[in-house]
Amino acid sequence: MAVNSSSYKKWMVTVLFLLVSCVIGFAQPIISATQLYMEYNDNQIRFEQNYQGKLFYITGEVSEMRRGFLGDYVVELRVPGNWDNIYGAIIHVVFPKNQSTQKEIANLEKGENVKILVTGRATYNYVDAVIAEEKRPEPVPQKTSSGSKNVSGHENNTVAGEVISFIVGLLFLVLIIVLIKKAGANAKKRQQAIMDEIDNDQTTSSYDRCGKCGAKVSEKHNFCRGCGNPLKGG
Repeated sequence: MAVNSSSYKKWMVTVLFLLVSCVIGFAQPIISATQLYMEYNDNQIRFEQNYQGKLFYITGEVSEMRRGFLGDYVVELRVPGNWDNIYGAIIHVVFPKNQSTQKEIANLEKGENVKILVTGRATYNYVDAVIAEEKRPEPVPQKTSSGSKNVSGHENNTVAGEVISFIVGLLFLVLIIVLIKKAGANAKKRQQAIMDEIDNDQTTSSYDRCGKCGAKVSEKHNFCRGCGNPLKGG
């Protein structure tokens, strides 16, 4: 019985690990424009491994909104200067050319702090915005109390999905803990019942030896538990 209970617990722990991994996977990291710039300067190879083709939120101050060379839209985020780079730097967030994107960028103003869901490239200079489908109705971007805007309508859906996923994962976690405790309690009850049965046999029965294999047997048994030899009438 103890072996079955242990296997059951291992299986439940594995399921719990997978569920927690799925929940964590929904949460995208938030990287500031300054942090992105500094990580690129620290190690360009590591930067490429960590960010190229990966989803993350980028935050920063809007310095310019303009059209790109290919007709797309570009929002420039300013990286403030420091002792290492007195002129600072610019990160270009590239939006695809569509009506929904045009409306969202038209509501931006210079100096605003924004948070945008993007896909990274091999360099810090350019990232690609991830937005909702053009046919999906988009809410009008509103300023938050901190003065920042959610530029992409897709971001609102992602945040809601993260919250829902976290709640579902938490409920699964509670359920699994309850099941593990219940399984452990049932295993203890079954083990105790077996021990009680053995104790009852020891106190109410006398024992003998099997004539074939020599195993210890009770007078209540008709067959030897070791070799199956008939003990009565055989």
